[in-house]
Amino acid sequence: MASIDFPATPTDGQTFSPANGVIYQWKATPGMWMIQTLVTGTIKITVASTAPSSPSTNDLWVDTT
Repeated sequence: MASIDFPATPTDGQTFSPANGVIYQWKATPGMWMIQTLVTGTIKITVASTAPSSPSTNDLWVDTT
């Protein structure tokens, strides 16, 4: 799987469409990229050095360390 090089300083509501065909949208609060799914809803992606304290089903955590 290829890595995705997300924009370094996104603005709230900005979308990003890398070569994988997925559309991501930046949400300034709480500071994460959201993925629009083809089935229902969204997937929450947290990019941080510590895991989320109360994750839900379909949440994704990317460890920055």
